[in-house]
Amino acid sequence: MRVLSVRFRGRSALQAQQTHLQRGCLFVPEPDPLPVALTDVWLTVETPSGEAAAWTARVLQVYEGLGVALGFDDPEPVRARFEAWLAAPGGESEAPTEVRWDESLPSVPPPSVATPPARAAADEPDRGLDANGAAGDDPRASMPPGDAAAGPLADQIRAMTTQQRMHLAAHGDRAARLLLVKDPNKTIQAFLLQNPHITLEEVRYLAGSRQASPDALQLIAAHREWSQNAGVVLALVRNPKTPVGSAVRLLDRLGEQELRRLAKSPDVPRGVQLAARKKVNPT
Repeated sequence: MRVLSVRFRGRSALQAQQTHLQRGCLFVPEPDPLPVALTDVWLTVETPSGEAAAWTARVLQVYEGLGVALGFDDPEPVRARFEAWLAAPGGESEAPTEVRWDESLPSVPPPSVATPPARAAADEPDRGLDANGAAGDDPRASMPPGDAAAGPLADQIRAMTTQQRMHLAAHGDRAARLLLVKDPNKTIQAFLLQNPHITLEEVRYLAGSRQASPDALQLIAAHREWSQNAGVVLALVRNPKTPVGSAVRLLDRLGEQELRRLAKSPDVPRGVQLAARKKVNPT
């Protein structure tokens, strides 16, 4: 997918999207060249205050001379993000919204066919998990990513622009990924998940992290390989940041014993707990 970047320069432009979001879409000015209807794009959005987010979107319709309608498989996280942005102060500029194809960022495969985690000679092998996602003998399996990575590389990353960090997240080695997973700009997490060398250990850590963005968690839940791993699935359903709809759908991939634990656990999101109870006791 190509990367379409939208930069809202003023609060009024954000507010104008609320009506469209009620219908499950965004309506943005035309990029050059025009996209093709019914194709998928990787959408990055930046607010007047510099906050950013990224989602996969579909070009629903192109209104030449007016704009482009973009739809989402699950618009709820997008609505929630816009509401949070509008609740924050500032951003009174009336400058027009900027829309462009971002050729400086890597093209991104759709989540459903994203490249599965690879093991390369230049990367660390994924020894921390067994076939069921359980911790193995490697003592690093329980170590939060990033604790061992610091020094000059961290300084270099701090000096990078957002676009440079996105590019590094999508292509960098393990040392860079361990630092970028904690980047304050949560958009970076989605680009980390497109890195062909990301390990299952890293994915599971992010799936269970309370610092993960709902957008990144939804990408993990939609991935064909990762969403089949018991450790990843458990991390997702227990994480309150995972969109409830995605978490509930993943319950079908858990056994009855685990469903019973979730149904009784006070530490899982209420919606997940209730859905687990219904599966254990359908009547």
